[in-house]
Amino acid sequence: MLQRSSRAILAVLLCSFVLRGADADPAQNLVEKLGPLLDTINGKAEKFCLKAAFDVAGQKGSVEVGARNARTFWLKLDAGKDIQGTISVTPEETWLYIPSKELVFKGAGALPENAEKIDPVKIALAAANLQASTQVAWNALRGEQREVLAPMINLAAFVEEKPASKAFEFRKEKEGPVLGAIKFGETGFEIEISSKNGDNIHIKRADEIEPPVFTRLPQGVNVVEVPRAELERALHRGAARAIGILGEDQLAVPPIDNVVEIPGARLEIKDGQRVCWLTGSPAEMGREHGKLFAREIRKVMDSTLYVVGFAYSVGKGKWFLDDLRGAWKRLEPHCDKEYLEELDGLAEGSGIPRDEVRIAAVFPELFHCSGFAVAKDATVGGKLFHGRVLDYMTQIGLQHVQVDFVTKSPGKHATINVGYAGFVGCVTGMNDAQISMGEMGGRGEGNWDGTPMAFLMRRVLERSGTLEDARKIMTDAKRTCEYYYVIADGKSREAYGVAAWPEKIEFLKQGETHPLLPSSVPGCVLLSGGDRYTLLAQRAKEGFGKLDEQGALDLMKRPVAMSSCLHAVLFIPEDQTYYAAHASLRGHKPASEQKYVKHNFKEQVEMLSKVEEKKVSAAEK
Repeated sequence: MLQRSSRAILAVLLCSFVLRGADADPAQNLVEKLGPLLDTINGKAEKFCLKAAFDVAGQKGSVEVGARNARTFWLKLDAGKDIQGTISVTPEETWLYIPSKELVFKGAGALPENAEKIDPVKIALAAANLQASTQVAWNALRGEQREVLAPMINLAAFVEEKPASKAFEFRKEKEGPVLGAIKFGETGFEIEISSKNGDNIHIKRADEIEPPVFTRLPQGVNVVEVPRAELERALHRGAARAIGILGEDQLAVPPIDNVVEIPGARLEIKDGQRVCWLTGSPAEMGREHGKLFAREIRKVMDSTLYVVGFAYSVGKGKWFLDDLRGAWKRLEPHCDKEYLEELDGLAEGSGIPRDEVRIAAVFPELFHCSGFAVAKDATVGGKLFHGRVLDYMTQIGLQHVQVDFVTKSPGKHATINVGYAGFVGCVTGMNDAQISMGEMGGRGEGNWDGTPMAFLMRRVLERSGTLEDARKIMTDAKRTCEYYYVIADGKSREAYGVAAWPEKIEFLKQGETHPLLPSSVPGCVLLSGGDRYTLLAQRAKEGFGKLDEQGALDLMKRPVAMSSCLHAVLFIPEDQTYYAAHASLRGHKPASEQKYVKHNFKEQVEMLSKVEEKKVSAAEK
């Protein structure tokens, strides 16, 4: 299919070239003059060093890219104090140097043959997620179909050559204003690219090809030793995923309505949201999860471990993966055995290494959020509404892998877990006993000697039939860090606000005050931070006695929800329904500003039984 599409596009481009006439085509002359640069892109120039100075969208800086062979190359970027760095790869060592942080991550020694290595071409190919048309453009730039470059340029703009000034000017139409220009230097390979809005890029091929030398680092630089294979894998995957996220932010479209079934599991996509049913033992649920979402889980791992991991490593001056492994070592003894089995099943089903899957399970421990429960005199008819706002990192693309998981472990309550591919724990959920729960993170990072927050929440939902069941589980648990929760019960229309630390736990009833939560509203539990809490309390007071479904949804509007709102969910536990909205696929706009989709949890639980029956029936046959 891709080959047919490529040939069709190629034919159109060549026809347009013929129709324009082949006499001294300026675009063709431009392509010939760009030959040295194109040879660099396609790898024909094994040795090269290109230096560029740029002033684009108000950002000034410089870039140097060079190579002496396939395993000796470097990239230097300087765009101001906070955007500085050098990546250098030689057969012996790999370096990442961040001058502004006085920090180096260094990996030394030979790489195993099967190790993932930093490969700029593979990064570009992996990140492009190529469609047929972009495949042609990429191949043309790399020289594999260079004959189509000139026709492509002619389709995009009118090109006029200015021999006297060694320049090419671009217009939308022949008599239109100049939109941009490419000017070549007098000697050697040197070009200047400019646009009508003042952007400018100056590229020059350097005569000397000398990689950066790190034998004399400035005094005080912190050198962090990292296993070389891990460093290269992290840089390679992080770069590819970061570029991929940028592409998704520009091009993503909602998933089309669809149903996919495999033995024991079902995925349904409707109204742009995914719901997945998993059945069987913990290991079986993990395998089903992994098989259905292998591609999405790989994205999640790369986003959390390698994109966020890079920012964390640079910001903290410590290797992120080492910190995660250290946290997991302390958390694992306190994890429910079934959740570990499910994680291992997920690794098996997705084909992703078990260690990556396990340490990524620590990631939800960093979430920060808002939440509320309003009921009794505060609402129409006294019905309880539980709102949950997850404010966290819309920029890393988790909204693209949104999944609501419907599960029922043997002997436990059925639950809905509003989450993401690859996450086994829970941060937003409800069970079939009308118990709902959400959390917001506090301080205390590093107090890891307890059950991970996301596993503790899942334990509460799977094992609680009443609010008091939930209170006992929370009280008896070995807890980590500092977290705040809203736990609600649709049967009694009661709720708790919970403040939990490793050494103590406090429960706040509806209408009660606390030094951190001074605004009392009868029938309400309101949790948020700073001005967002003040506004949430003000909205609850203004809507008091009149709050219905829409009124409860309106409580979560900006700025109670932050600009980083990843998802916003309203549970109506006694009706066993919930509304969910997720951050936009383009522009990472907050979830609270997106369309809410209503889900019927009763029907979801009924479907879970049907999925299980199909599995049993198929096994008997």
